[in-house]
Amino acid sequence: MGKKATFLYFNFIGILFTAALAAFTIIVGLGSRSNPNEEFLLPLLGLGMIPLLISNLLIMLYWAIRWKIWILIPVIAIAANYEFISAKYQFPNKELPPIANNRLIRVASFN
Repeated sequence: MGKKATFLYFNFIGILFTAALAAFTIIVGLGSRSNPNEEFLLPLLGLGMIPLLISNLLIMLYWAIRWKIWILIPVIAIAANYEFISAKYQFPNKELPPIANNRLIRVASFN
């Protein structure tokens, strides 16, 4: 095999891996909508969602460094799981709620 053929082969394998990882991430993301009493495997796979999203982020970084259009595949997979991401991480809200009569409620708990 020549240099160009080897490069094209590994590029093709990278594209297949990116597409498979994105498809698996989207399918596992649908596990949050399934009933655990009816299905067993999909909600269980949902426990690995954070490593899947981090993997998609790393693959997205790889394609961004190489300046390829394949960056859209992991972007779509991450965007499809926005519901999961927003449940785990609350994006900052710049607008503060109004304070009534300048009084704050403070709660102390030792739990």
